[in-house]
Amino acid sequence: MTPLSLRRMQTFMVVADMGSFRAASERLHLSPSAVSAHISQLEEEVGVALLNRTTRSVSLTDAGQTLLARFTDVFSNLEETLRSLREENELRRGSISIASSPAMLGNRLPKILARFRAKYPNISVFMQEDFAQVIYEWIARGEMDFAIGPRIHGLSALDFQVLVTNPYVVVASSEMFQTHSDEIRFSEAIQFPQITLPVEAASRQTLNVLFAQHGANLADHYSVKQLQTMFSMVESGLGVAITSVFSLPAIKSRGIRILRMIEPSLEQEVCLVTARGKRLSQPSVACIELIRQEIASISG
Repeated sequence: MTPLSLRRMQTFMVVADMGSFRAASERLHLSPSAVSAHISQLEEEVGVALLNRTTRSVSLTDAGQTLLARFTDVFSNLEETLRSLREENELRRGSISIASSPAMLGNRLPKILARFRAKYPNISVFMQEDFAQVIYEWIARGEMDFAIGPRIHGLSALDFQVLVTNPYVVVASSEMFQTHSDEIRFSEAIQFPQITLPVEAASRQTLNVLFAQHGANLADHYSVKQLQTMFSMVESGLGVAITSVFSLPAIKSRGIRILRMIEPSLEQEVCLVTARGKRLSQPSVACIELIRQEIASISG
């Protein structure tokens, strides 16, 4: 038996959908006579009439309805097979671009990227770090695949999926806090000079609100752009830093103490951020899965 032509199968499906040879010809960019020829050839191949033809419209015969259902399954399976092949090829030679906010997964992301590179050595990875408002502009413009950052309300062009909550702690020099307690009240912490990220940082904006609620002001304290600078200044005894757990250095210095902040405690949502409606590439999906696994190990 001669294999059925995919082109004629497609023509038949479009005619069935449109209910008209002329409308089908316009969608397929074929002449009506070419569409009619495809249907006649297909009917000859299968040996039965597939369409009831009138001067105004066409409709499916019983055999046509059965064949349409089968063809729909065939094309669906074919599209799924092609999609799988494309995804496999992407995982062999693809690329991803990641944007991250400094205080999000700063002490975890390097480990995740190392695992990803070991698993997918042929995928090119580009990562850039900046404050949330900046990296979200990159995502909205399609310049980066996805971002890891805090939730910011009012950005309708972006989708935010919460990965984990990021608790805030107070970082102080060991000489400044020599008590055995591992916690500190917020009202006590704000009595010391504050070392913070600049106003562009989402974490700084959160702290501004919290300080204002307690009648305090961050304006006259230290403002730095680099987390490393922040922790070095803390270790030197210049002040304290109220920051998130995931922003802490992976290697803890003996010169600093990490104190749990209470009354109130404070958390920030760490989110996967993508452009609304964007389909992620398979390499991006694979990297996000590693991020989720790492976070699950933290939570567990």
